[in-house]
Amino acid sequence: MHASSNFKTTPYWWEEAPLSDINPNGKDLPKESEFVIVGGGFTGLSAALTLARAGEQVTILEAQRFGEGASSRNGGICSGNLKPSLETLVNIYGMDFAKKIYEEGVLARKFLADLIEEEDIDCDFKMVGRFSGANHPSHYDKLARESDYLNEKINLGSYMVSKQDQHDEIGSDLYFGGAVREDIGGLHPAKFHKGLLDRVKEAEVSLHSQIKVNEIVQNTSGCLVKTSYGDIKASKVIVGTNGYSNLSSMNWMARRIIPIRSQIIATEEMAEHVIDKLFPKRRMHGTTLNLYNYFRPAPNGKGIIFGGRSGADRDDPVRSGQHLYKQLIDIFPEIDGVKISHTWSGYTGYTFDHMPHIKQQRDIVYAGGYCGSGVVWAPWVGTKTALMLLGSSESKTTFSKSDFETRPLYKGTPWFVPPIIWWYAIKDKFGW
Repeated sequence: MHASSNFKTTPYWWEEAPLSDINPNGKDLPKESEFVIVGGGFTGLSAALTLARAGEQVTILEAQRFGEGASSRNGGICSGNLKPSLETLVNIYGMDFAKKIYEEGVLARKFLADLIEEEDIDCDFKMVGRFSGANHPSHYDKLARESDYLNEKINLGSYMVSKQDQHDEIGSDLYFGGAVREDIGGLHPAKFHKGLLDRVKEAEVSLHSQIKVNEIVQNTSGCLVKTSYGDIKASKVIVGTNGYSNLSSMNWMARRIIPIRSQIIATEEMAEHVIDKLFPKRRMHGTTLNLYNYFRPAPNGKGIIFGGRSGADRDDPVRSGQHLYKQLIDIFPEIDGVKISHTWSGYTGYTFDHMPHIKQQRDIVYAGGYCGSGVVWAPWVGTKTALMLLGSSESKTTFSKSDFETRPLYKGTPWFVPPIIWWYAIKDKFGW
């Protein structure tokens, strides 16, 4: 990997939208709050905004700086994807419930677009569509079947592009054609987070960073939220810590969330004609590998953001990102030698059934499990969680109906992930 002279191991997104420390280390921590939200990412901010605008007293506790978790470490792709295919969900839950799950994705993507417009958030949001490249001929056939099935049941407007025509979508010969979804977009995630945070500030939510929640104790009058800097009495608590649940002692959540590290590299700026050739339509992009890659042009149209599984050497971000650089060059050989300006990683929060969940345990509500698609799902789930606590008829969501599962002996440390990754690598090698 060729590092630039100003190489950084922090997210590319922080250059234009630095993170915020607000009332750090227990400063002005209230003794009581009607609602306490643990986690200041997309989930927590969306829930807080909904509650505060309904006239409720809201406090957010963030263990790091606001936005320092996955909300500003992702690729900014607005897919609202679900890992199980529609056909898989039909086999598990039946057609009616499976369709509702996928139809909720349509609603969540529209909700995100409407939220950005209505709140006037400047975050480089564009509905550019996504091209998923088939890494094997059999993958193309599978994509075609899935595309036909989605169009038949949900009418998403997905369509296939042959290998012969794929240069209309991507300047690469690596793939065997692929599928296009026009209903997927991209944004600058740190700018989006900052925009939400500004609206939450305007709604007079009490915000506190660098504060760890040690325990939440439920009693007859609500909850006692115990922190490193004092306790807060709350009627209701929302836990929206997702893949970072271990930063605070959210044991119930940690037992149901599988934190999986994802890594991203960003290239230095390149000539416009190069980006024009590599990304003719400026789409978001994905692959059909089990160890999936996601990539896109930078919002300014001058570089590439490229993500995937974190490398084995997690303590050295340069060495850890080398495999991503190799994968980038496999797709675009002509940019071999381009320098990398940023490399960083973050934790996605997976669930055992690969779907988001909202689960209420008396006066605590747990919300998360976006499986790598949190840019769309987290604002949606956060808002639905708040509406549920407000008793609103608009709180209806399929993600509050299914069980938030765990497994015996699992306590939040995903010891089983390395062998799964090894097996996925074998499958990818042979095109399985």
